[in-house]
Amino acid sequence: MELLRSACGVLVLAALATAHVNHRSSCPIPTHPMKGFVPNKFLGEWYVMRAFDPDVSCLVFNYTTCGEGCLRVVETKKIDLIDNIGISNVYQTEGTLRIDGSEPSEMTASFTTNPRSALYTVLATDYTSFAAVYTCQNVGLDALPLYHRRDVYLLARDRNTPVTPEVVEQVSAAMVANMIEDEFAPLDHNSCQSAEEADVSVNVSKIGQRVSSVASTVTEGLSKFASSIAGIFSSSDPDPASGSVSPLRRRRGAHF
Repeated sequence: MELLRSACGVLVLAALATAHVNHRSSCPIPTHPMKGFVPNKFLGEWYVMRAFDPDVSCLVFNYTTCGEGCLRVVETKKIDLIDNIGISNVYQTEGTLRIDGSEPSEMTASFTTNPRSALYTVLATDYTSFAAVYTCQNVGLDALPLYHRRDVYLLARDRNTPVTPEVVEQVSAAMVANMIEDEFAPLDHNSCQSAEEADVSVNVSKIGQRVSSVASTVTEGLSKFASSIAGIFSSSDPDPASGSVSPLRRRRGAHF
């Protein structure tokens, strides 16, 4: 079971790396973030109803406060890649959102599973039924972004209430104002399980050492395998003292 957890942890990290839409150059910075955003009214549980190219389901964000100008977000999700091979799963990852300046809706996100920070901007919300959150992360070499990964999450307080046309219109207007393309796809919230019910339940923020251990074991095994192969071929070299040549070397040089 421990090996299963570790293996799934590696798959989760791979899935997290591909769960956004990639674009060239650096992250576009929203020019029209929500004005008058009140972080304390935003706290609590939100269900992700739509996102860009999602490869997860049952995605839930839970926001709590972590001090002045700071929010903590816990993301709970089911990785479809693992669920599709018959392993029910629940995964959690944690992040910290820091308010950058005078506009509380503009934040910087940092997650324990990712060394890079990301833009995290609330585009619109009424606090009680819907919200739209834009995230974007540059990928590249220090100050030279090669591409960026971005997403917009359409959130709802109630996963069983369909997204209304009025909400879609408000979110679409916010995206147009910020020059963000609509690349939405719906997320499934059916067949969601609790951590106790799932075959695998992992807090991704706490598996870093386990994943590193698995990677180290795999690397060590490959190194031993390579050494053994090298040993086989080195045994075929001519013996300087005797001048003999191994059968392998003779066969390689023979003519038929």
